[in-house]
Parts: sequence; structure tokens; C-alpha cells
Amino acid sequence: MTFRLTMEKIRDNLFLSVCMVILLAFIISAIFAPFLSPHSPYDTDIYRRLLPPFWEANGSTQYLLGTDGLGRDVLSRLIYGARISLTVGMGAVLISAFLGTFIGLCAGFFGGVIDQILMRLTDIQLGFPFFMFTIVLLTVLEPSLLTIIIVLGVSLWVSYARVIRAMVLSLRTQEFVLAAKVLGASSFRIIRKYLLPLIFSQVLVLATLQFADVILIEGSLSFLGIGIQPPTPSWGTMLMEGRPYFSVQGSLALLPGIAMLVSVLALARIADSLRGIFGI
Repeated sequence: MTFRLTMEKIRDNLFLSVCMVILLAFIISAIFAPFLSPHSPYDTDIYRRLLPPFWEANGSTQYLLGTDGLGRDVLSRLIYGARISLTVGMGAVLISAFLGTFIGLCAGFFGGVIDQILMRLTDIQLGFPFFMFTIVLLTVLEPSLLTIIIVLGVSLWVSYARVIRAMVLSLRTQEFVLAAKVLGASSFRIIRKYLLPLIFSQVLVLATLQFADVILIEGSLSFLGIGIQPPTPSWGTMLMEGRPYFSVQGSLALLPGIAMLVSVLALARIADSLRGIFGI
């Protein structure tokens, strides 16, 4: 499928276009957070704590979504929270996609002992409960932004490895690969020129789905207190901080939850639409 034909299918898919616009809005808000945020996400004002959103009684247009328990602007923290969540998601997905694709390619293309070793490594990784493994690593290490990205990245590569290995096992017996070997093409050239373009669509779909998963995982870890640490704003941290005030001002927990829900649903629908476009 050519790039032009793919873009035409994306353009003709209205629901996919809407989801991509939503995702693009989150990305733009994350990139330009310092310019879009009306206030600093860190400045506290105890005299303006728990101000309601502007549509409620006593709400103010100065703080459109109100303030939290420390008087910080909720809208500004939501915008900066998008930056944290998307950064963690993108970083972890890039690491896991690279590791998983590399391992799957090597295992499927070379086979034999290499395949056995890499697949046993994959089985060992699958043997560890994911959340327990992640929580232990983050408890031992300092739970910084970089640490969370690396830990999630090296914990989520297994799905790529297994799917890509299965695809490469099928592709390596195709006539065009055998012909390239007969003509003296190196393994690196065969993988780069023939196999990678064919598996790219599958990697893209897996990465989009995993992006949504990582946003939820990061939010869950931050909600439990072992992810992004306060006062750094993230959607999971905002959920944790807003929970004690749920009966007083429910928007403190609902708004970051809605942001997570909308972004995850948009990514899931994009992945589902891409699967149909690529015929996977």
C-alpha cells in the first residue's frame, strides 16, 4: 500500500480523523504548555484553594477549571499533565518497540540457537507479573520521569517480539527473500530493505495500542504514589491529590480522569482504524 493511498484512506475515515484531531490537540497542548497555561502549575495560593470551575456558583473565569487543595490552577496542571503523560507514553513505546522489533527480527530471521535463546528470554519476561515487576523496580530505583520511561520501556517489549517473530518466520520463506539470498544480499540488507517495510504497519498498530496502555499504567502508578512524584503535575498524581476532596469538589478527580479516558479512547480507536486500513 502506497503512502498516498494510506493518507487518502485516513482522510476518508471521519471517525479516525476526529480521533487524530483530539490526539493532536493533546500533543500541541503538551508541546506549548508554557504558552497555553494561564498560570504556573506549581504556584500555590492558600487563600484561593478549592475554587470551583467557572460554570459553578462562585466560579471565576480567572481560574476556568478551579483550583486544587493548595490553590494551584487545575487547567494549568492538566495541560502540563498532558506533557508528562505523553512524554512517558512516547518514550516507553519507542524503547519497547525498538527492543521488541529487534529481538523478534533476530529470532525469526536467524532461527536456530538464536531463536531458542531469545524466545526463552521472552518466556522469562512473561513469567514475571507486570505490575509487580514494575513496582519493585520503581521502589528500588528513584521514581523520576526518566526512570519510569526506561522501566516501562524494558517491561513492555514482549508483545512486539512475539508478533514480529511470527511474521518474520512466515516472510523469510517467501520467494523474494530466497532470491535476495541467492543474489548474495547480506542479512542486514534483507532485513532493512525487504522485511522492515512489511512489518512496519504491524509495529505501528502495536505501538498505538501500547501508547494508550502506557498512559493508563503511568496514571495508575502515579495514583499509587510510585510514579511521577508531587508537585510535578501528571494526570495520575492529580487523581490521587483530588480524591480526598471528591465529596467537596469532584471535578478535581473527574477532570484528569476524563483527560485520560479521552486520550486513551482516541488512541484505541486510531489503532483499530489503522488495523482496518492496513488490512491486519
